[in-house]
Amino acid sequence: MSEDSGTVEEITVVGERIRRVDPSPGFGGEITYSVYTPTGYVPFDPFSTQQIDLLFQIGPPVETPNTPTVRVDPSIPKDSPDYPRALADAMSIQEQIPAADTAINAVADNETVFMARENTMTGAQLKALWYEINYVVTTQTFGAGRGGEVVTDAAGHSTSYVNVMTIEGYQSSGGEYGTNYYLLHELAHTTTPVSSYNQSQFGIYLDRMSNAGTPDPNGEHYYENVEGIEVEKFANNTAQQFANLAGISLWANPPYGYTYP
Repeated sequence: MSEDSGTVEEITVVGERIRRVDPSPGFGGEITYSVYTPTGYVPFDPFSTQQIDLLFQIGPPVETPNTPTVRVDPSIPKDSPDYPRALADAMSIQEQIPAADTAINAVADNETVFMARENTMTGAQLKALWYEINYVVTTQTFGAGRGGEVVTDAAGHSTSYVNVMTIEGYQSSGGEYGTNYYLLHELAHTTTPVSSYNQSQFGIYLDRMSNAGTPDPNGEHYYENVEGIEVEKFANNTAQQFANLAGISLWANPPYGYTYP
């Protein structure tokens, strides 16, 4: 398919310059990708060892300010059999970023997001959180009941780490809506209400386990118990509020649903 018959867009995925070509209506065909090289763009195959080698020769990534990036965990060696799988997953997540970015940026700054537990936030605050989050696909595991984690540093920059099996499960069950769910669920975890509730629930869980004579000082089973599950429900409900405000479609039946409490 020639690029004249479709829409060409340069995107950033796993820190590299990738060009996406969407077929125009009437031309048929599939979405194709090409990767930037010093001599121009070449067809991109995330399962090609030669292509993976090429990615690491390109140089610094081209980034779009205020738009989340999606990357492969740099701890996964490029010659590892896990790398192509993680790269393919990262690309599938990246495909949903532009539409989500457009929808979230269209939310008025003075719009109100009504959250559970009598919390609210503004559209401006929602966008500020979106501008500070990035997503990383990993083979790392996170313990019982967990498929990833989100980490926020002192400067307010957040990174969501997701295991390959987790994101593939979301996409298998929910398609692109499963990816949207992942993006907004993790974003919900970066909000002050959900983060604060998580800290409170974790303390309650530790005390309960200690008083029962079954201490779990590291919270290894936190997300298998009611305290951790309630946090996930709150994050899901918050993600749904974000989606409703921005007009983003989510997976209909995620773990624990959208009802809170």
